[in-house]
Amino acid sequence: MIDQITNPGAKLGQAIGEKMEKALDDRLRILTEDLGHHYLCSGSVIGGKKKKVINLYDKYGTVYQVDSVIVNPDMQPLVVFESKYIRYKKHNRDKGSWICTTHQAVRSHYQSIRKFIAVLAGRWSAPSLAMMRSQNIVIYEVGFEAICDLLEGHNIKFDWDEKDRNSAIHAYMTYEELPEAAKDEIGEQMIKGVIEPLSETVRNNLSPTSLEEIEKVFVELHSNLGAIREIEFDSVENAMDFLDDVDSSVFDVADTVKLTDPPQFQGT
Repeated sequence: MIDQITNPGAKLGQAIGEKMEKALDDRLRILTEDLGHHYLCSGSVIGGKKKKVINLYDKYGTVYQVDSVIVNPDMQPLVVFESKYIRYKKHNRDKGSWICTTHQAVRSHYQSIRKFIAVLAGRWSAPSLAMMRSQNIVIYEVGFEAICDLLEGHNIKFDWDEKDRNSAIHAYMTYEELPEAAKDEIGEQMIKGVIEPLSETVRNNLSPTSLEEIEKVFVELHSNLGAIREIEFDSVENAMDFLDDVDSSVFDVADTVKLTDPPQFQGT
């Protein structure tokens, strides 16, 4: 039967990813309810119906499936969560880009959103992490080596070569033979290093004593030829001073990035 599974390694990764997500859901649901809000995830009842998935939308009505969301008593989303596990860095661009696209799209429609949080397990590259952080996505990482050490405690070798199907089969079979309580404990242990700082982020964003202030101002300018300039300011006053004097020279390309310039990544 096990030989009929096309990719036992992927199945194992999916299984531990689901346990990690369940552990996050269990912890964050309790925290959210204690703070007077609602935590919605797969299985939550919304409008009298149990939902298998949580869907949010952009301003054009396009649907985006997310893992979970915290909403206030009026059902306005405040914090959006995504948890992702990947084994190979070759999947970084697809997964990271999807998270960024979803973040930008749903924020355009739900202006009540304060935070978009991603819990990322496995191997994530520095450029992918920098890309997500540049979009103001808050990231908590569960490293691949930590997962390997955790599963080794259950006699599961997790760090096999990509083409080593036999090791993947053996690892998946060993995991499947574990009692459900042990699988749940694996999920709990995976989030052990991130749950406290993550919870603190949630508390800070939901606390009624947290005052909301303007931290940054972005001015986006569009030319009649299609050029776009986005400029960041640290205060409304500085942005207004800029707008009082700005003219078409802002679209001068003399100092802009060239195709031959080396890439610069932040947060690496």
